[in-house]
Amino acid sequence: MDDAVLPVSLNFPVPLRDVASNSRAFEYHWEKLTYAFNLPSPAQFPVVELSPSDREIVVQYVKNCRTLAEYSIFNDSHGDLSITTRGDETTVTANLPSSEAFTGASARFRHLHNDKENASFIKVKNVLSAALKDVGPSKRTNGRTVIKTWAKARATLDEKMIQTIIAERLVKERPIMPTPTFKGVKPAELIKTYNYGDTLHWGVEREKFAKLNNDKDLDKFWMHCVVSSMITLGHFYFGFSVAAMSALGNPPIRSLR
Repeated sequence: MDDAVLPVSLNFPVPLRDVASNSRAFEYHWEKLTYAFNLPSPAQFPVVELSPSDREIVVQYVKNCRTLAEYSIFNDSHGDLSITTRGDETTVTANLPSSEAFTGASARFRHLHNDKENASFIKVKNVLSAALKDVGPSKRTNGRTVIKTWAKARATLDEKMIQTIIAERLVKERPIMPTPTFKGVKPAELIKTYNYGDTLHWGVEREKFAKLNNDKDLDKFWMHCVVSSMITLGHFYFGFSVAAMSALGNPPIRSLR
């Protein structure tokens, strides 16, 4: 149902399209993010003065984003999901990445997504927000607009899948639309369950993970949900890397390596 809103005019150039192997996939995800949030251009974030340690955090975030943007998972839509029910039997088919691709992407994605990581979205947002105190009023206003709107969007993406966000808006605009398929799925919780229940650690989330995967068909549904959530959040983080680069003064990419 979320594809019903496409095409969507973008507010700014597709982030990290220069490293994409499938630029159309990048555009596809940003059309949906634009419809859902109408975010302002991250490039309007001003150049700011950063301490060496803070600059290191911001640079590492940019590098991690550019590395992850080359991963195969983020260069595909992975949007194909079919659920059919006949009697008491439910069959799920989905376009899913290999276990190898998913595990590799999960490990790198965690650097951006996990708030406790040293170069996560939250850490970079806080660094950039604090640095705005030293710029002029108009630049401070532009910077705060980026921080506020992007932080709010990230909080929503933690709580709801992009498909749900779009579907709920469509239902308001077109009351005849059906109830969203992914209503109630919380991406942040699901990603944590996969990371710490199986993919990266057989740890504190393993019982939750086992419950999600005790059905041979429904496990495909949950895997689709976690992959889709990671892709959407990943592209969102790629977008914020544009703000990070702007804060650094947009140095040549080669100088960051």
